[in-house]
Amino acid sequence: ASDVYKRQVLVSLHNLNANILTVNQSIPIDGVATVTISLRLKESFDEAQAIKLIIAQLKGVVDIQLLSGE
Repeated sequence: ASDVYKRQVLVSLHNLNANILTVNQSIPIDGVATVTISLRLKESFDEAQAIKLIIAQLKGVVDIQLLSGE
């Protein structure tokens, strides 16, 4: 089931025109794994916030943290 959730997140990011750079996952514990996704966005911080809100609503997503870098 966790692969289905990861796929939903990746497809959603693709549909939002986010350029996915890397995907890293830790070993799942009790059915939950930390997944780190690096993105390159064309727009502003507002776009990042909008994407965060959309992804947070997907089934299987427990927490989202936005880290900014240039």
